[in-house]
Amino acid sequence: MVLKRYKKLSAIIMTLAVMCLVIALGGAKASAANEGAGIVKGNDVNLREQPNTGSVSLAQANKSDNVVIIKWANNEWYEVVYRGKRGFMKAEFVAPIDGAVFPVGTGEIVGEIVNVREKPDQDAGVIKQLGLGKTVDVIGAFTKWYKVELDDGKTGYIHSDYVRIIFASDNTVAETSSSGTPVTVKSAKNYSYTNSTHSLSFDTNTTIGAMADLGMSLIGIDYKYGGISPETGFDCSGFIYYIAQQHGYDLPHNSGRQSKLGTKVSKDDLQLGDLVFFGPGGSVNHVGMYLGDGVFIHSSSGGDTVKLNNLSDSYYDKTYITGRRVF
Repeated sequence: MVLKRYKKLSAIIMTLAVMCLVIALGGAKASAANEGAGIVKGNDVNLREQPNTGSVSLAQANKSDNVVIIKWANNEWYEVVYRGKRGFMKAEFVAPIDGAVFPVGTGEIVGEIVNVREKPDQDAGVIKQLGLGKTVDVIGAFTKWYKVELDDGKTGYIHSDYVRIIFASDNTVAETSSSGTPVTVKSAKNYSYTNSTHSLSFDTNTTIGAMADLGMSLIGIDYKYGGISPETGFDCSGFIYYIAQQHGYDLPHNSGRQSKLGTKVSKDDLQLGDLVFFGPGGSVNHVGMYLGDGVFIHSSSGGDTVKLNNLSDSYYDKTYITGRRVF
């Protein structure tokens, strides 16, 4: 009888211990999770310390700036991360989106062994595993996932349950790391790419540069007819639609209609961010974004992915129709 009571008491103690551990881990994870990204809809929008207009303003955001949406704080406020600072913004000034690539800040891994995956999907391939306390550059937010850049320059995705934003992207400290060790945060960079005899570079600190950089970050995403997101894949006009949408532009999801926007640009005068259009017989059926030095990026049905090509490549040289400056 005594033995049975002892076993029962031991089981209860073990259950309570497990529950405490789950609660503790759950609390750590909840503080890091995100619901996706958002675009700021106005200028001088305050990031508040608390979800009320009388609270201290931590920063001011402007139209088309991106934020990480952590959760609803109440019916009127989102809890967000803006330039590495965590606070609250009025929901009326934030438009939720599925995801965006932008400098979020430095993240600290809060799990023992955390997978970095090829795509924001639990079933995607694992690129690398990171340990507790490791820091990464967080360069984008997707629903429940962060896009990160690793030390070797590769990019991947980590579930947001296991990442804690600790430093701001503008080098302002948002929180102290668990180790207390200062972390150097990368500022605006020049992105370089070499393809055949062509090369290019651009500053991602400009709006057009950020749009081009977003496009580059999506290289390898599958082609999908009708697709308009990294999760579903992209068709050619959906790829351009997505990049534009992440920076506050509302474009039609149709290459022919996109070719009527903005102003015409001669092939010799193309600049970073200009849209380039193709089609046999002079009828537009394909679109890409020009990156410089004869290189453009697009979602190719022929290549089955987002990829880079040269305007001088045989097919694109023969079917080139026009360039348009839309942004």
